[in-house]
Amino acid sequence: MKVLRVSEDCLTFLTQSPGQTGEVHSTFERAVNLLFSSGVLMTIVSDQMDLAPMTFQVSKGSLKSLGWHPGMPVSSSSEGIIIGETHLEFSHAQKWTPMWSFDLPPSEQLTRAEMMKRLESFTKLLLIRGKPEGLLPYLCEARVLPHPGTCPADMTGNRYVDFIKGRLDQFSEAYRDGTEAGESRVITAFTRLVGFGPGLTPSSDDYVAGFMAASIRTPYGQVMNREKLLKRNQKLASRAKGKTTVISEAMLEHAALGHVAQKYDRLLELLCFETEGDLEAAALNALDHGDTSGTDFMTGAAAALMLALNA
Repeated sequence: MKVLRVSEDCLTFLTQSPGQTGEVHSTFERAVNLLFSSGVLMTIVSDQMDLAPMTFQVSKGSLKSLGWHPGMPVSSSSEGIIIGETHLEFSHAQKWTPMWSFDLPPSEQLTRAEMMKRLESFTKLLLIRGKPEGLLPYLCEARVLPHPGTCPADMTGNRYVDFIKGRLDQFSEAYRDGTEAGESRVITAFTRLVGFGPGLTPSSDDYVAGFMAASIRTPYGQVMNREKLLKRNQKLASRAKGKTTVISEAMLEHAALGHVAQKYDRLLELLCFETEGDLEAAALNALDHGDTSGTDFMTGAAAALMLALNA
């Protein structure tokens, strides 16, 4: 089967760790997750989906039609992957090398005023077009955030937000504390959040992933230098092991380093840097992810950027 595109870290895994074995973890219409015995999770997406860390895209609109099922054996080589009797060959695949925004030079940063303007536009769109069934109402109910001026009159909480908003406050506030006491507080707060909510990536995990990724990207109001912040994020991600889904564990591990799906990466770039593009189109594309996952990720990102810009 033809592989169209592949993320750079996926290729690195195949070339540096040939001979890995594993199995199909889960299958969906547009995505299939492979779990290797080493603990690495890799995702195959259809040609209708964007790439993300440890992901490759194949020339199929529907992956269900391939007949793959959980438990089916998987093996890897430097040339590709074998699933059952199907050989996926990477030699002609286009490599996706993300340009993580925090590596852009300072000269390409937005001014604080322009970044605030873009964030306000983004948050307004998020509140109007996002899915309130997840954690979106938190933006209008948080104790620790400057409330957006555009909260819809009917933006009320739901059972998830009502239950967890105090814990989201504790996490968001503790994350902004760069002291050793803050380190302990944010880890404790995270352990009270992780795995909360429905779905393959629970809502609270999506929120934290967006919060961590945006906190790394913002050119203003960082709570500590990048190296220390990455270490803090990695400590948080390590606490997720065994407390949430395997897919969510992998997402948090990548987000801790600022490595996120292509659509999220593009949106964060537009929010923080002098990059040309359609902010509304990028936001709507990011929203179109899972059930509430896109909204929950963007809610976390918006919260992190609000706190950074108002620091």
